[in-house]
Amino acid sequence: MKKLSPKNLSDFCLEIRLLLNADIEISEGLAMLCDGHHNKASKALFDFFCGCTDCDAPLSDRLTASGLFPQYFTDTVRLGEKSGKLDETLLNLSKYYKRRSLLSDNLRSAVTYPLILFVAMAAVVIVLVTQVLPVFNEIYAQLGTQMTGFAVSLLNAGRWLMATQTVILSALAVFLVVGIAVYLIPPARRTASRGFDARFGGRGVLGRVSTTKLASAMSIAISSGLDPLRALDLAESVCHGSGNMCRRIKSCREHIECGEALEDCLTKAHIFSVRESRLISLARSAGSAGEVLMEIASETENKLTHELDARLRGLGPAMLIAVCIVVGLTLLSVMLPMIGILSSLG
Repeated sequence: MKKLSPKNLSDFCLEIRLLLNADIEISEGLAMLCDGHHNKASKALFDFFCGCTDCDAPLSDRLTASGLFPQYFTDTVRLGEKSGKLDETLLNLSKYYKRRSLLSDNLRSAVTYPLILFVAMAAVVIVLVTQVLPVFNEIYAQLGTQMTGFAVSLLNAGRWLMATQTVILSALAVFLVVGIAVYLIPPARRTASRGFDARFGGRGVLGRVSTTKLASAMSIAISSGLDPLRALDLAESVCHGSGNMCRRIKSCREHIECGEALEDCLTKAHIFSVRESRLISLARSAGSAGEVLMEIASETENKLTHELDARLRGLGPAMLIAVCIVVGLTLLSVMLPMIGILSSLG
């Protein structure tokens, strides 16, 4: 069964929080709100709560039984129930998943735009080397000469593409089918995502994404009354796909178990910077560690968004310049010799 998206989870938290504050039964409240939900997961959630017979069960148990919520979500709601801070926990979860949704949109844009641009540029170059250059080659042959230099290299590349087009198209078709299957099958999608995160999740942009998730998750856990070690355990479920981050968390946990302070452990495990760890230390003394962790998560996310925007601003022009150089050099290497030949014939 498809899980709820971060956007749906954020909206659901706000809705449930309002229903609980108004002393309205969840199934009745969702019946009033269901008109705004159009995806299958949201409708399945509504159907589950409407058909739920054990209305006296804790909210966390009912969420777990639905099978639509991630483990971190249900564990955090259960923690909020036990600590008597369910209202605050739902609000924090709503903010957390709203940021997750925005972050996912930013990452999706950062991948989609360059990919579309790359496909368009590749199509231009392929048409040039497979369709345009052979025409010029025939013209040169009729004039009793042949192309030289850079144009010949591209012409040979075009001939190779035409000769192997069946193999290339078959490979692309298989890749496309596998990609669609992975996207449509939730277990395969989760496995692929975990494998990718395990290999690349600890570096660069993805590393900062893991740090943002960890800081947000820990802020909610600590605000709900958990001690640092248990908060770290709960937050680890959010980053379970990133092998590098999991190793850092394991190292941090080992330092905590040895009796070291949380802020020192976070620095030694290379999870947060020295400055961020000092802020956490001061916040713990003032009883506001959760708020500072949330601020660190927000700051990291803002830096990540700015970095993605900067890369997108530079990538587009760079790709355009590259394809213009290729096309320009090709046309120059073809047209300049032809102009010389035509001049000599005149």
